[in-house]
Amino acid sequence: MTYGGERFQKYFFDFAKKYPIRDIYSGGFFRFESPEEFWAWWSRSIYFNRYIDAPSDVYGNLKKIVEGKDYFVLTTNVDHQFQRAGFEKERLFYTQGDYGLFQSSRPTVAKAYDNQEIVENMLEAQGFVRDDAGIFQLPEDKILKMSIPTELIPICPDDGLPMTMNLRTDENFVEDAGWKMAAKRYQDFLHSHEEATGQCKITPGYNLPAKYVLHTVGPIVQGELTEKEMKELKSCYRACLTKATEAKCKAFCFLLYFHRRIYVSKGQGGRDCG
Repeated sequence: MTYGGERFQKYFFDFAKKYPIRDIYSGGFFRFESPEEFWAWWSRSIYFNRYIDAPSDVYGNLKKIVEGKDYFVLTTNVDHQFQRAGFEKERLFYTQGDYGLFQSSRPTVAKAYDNQEIVENMLEAQGFVRDDAGIFQLPEDKILKMSIPTELIPICPDDGLPMTMNLRTDENFVEDAGWKMAAKRYQDFLHSHEEATGQCKITPGYNLPAKYVLHTVGPIVQGELTEKEMKELKSCYRACLTKATEAKCKAFCFLLYFHRRIYVSKGQGGRDCG
């Protein structure tokens, strides 16, 4: 899913002309002149990223790769395109939210609300028209309004406050019942597919600036570091070095990532690695 270029110029040309916005993603952080203009932007962003199919076959190709395999997708993507491509809902966890949901701007209950009808009403109010397949398109004259009627600004039905997107942008992000169920399914999958500590797997670097990525599972340390855990940690490094040598890597680096704060005593040459 691309956020710039042709798609941006097609659906946001008027915003690009008025403001120094160069792509759909960065426009989401722009301070618009009014709530009506804010929602005109966001309704377009939500609809053309969430409610129509992706303009490439990337998700479809990924679906073919995992077909028949025991998989689970953990993603920070919020565009719902995995599900639109046919991935099973029960094998998906959107950790950072969903363009298809609204929430209260200052939530007192962990609840999110489907927004498709509201978003489509906003697009219609701006002048977008449906084609024969029911998909919103630009009008023939390409004349659009850059604001929505005030009465279409979404208000939370539970607390009466303005609504916002269900996206993890601050501490107000709502982890609703659906989010928690997906999180549990992900944890259950992990617990039933645990990787051995101290081994290494190698994968292509894909879009990262590297030819390969080395993956290793480190020891879980609770309390004082034990001799067993030190041996497991050494095994992680040695396994990575072995894989790197086998792949004829000329250079590599270790990215240290921990789920919890880990303290290694200075006497062992360590430091706070949290």
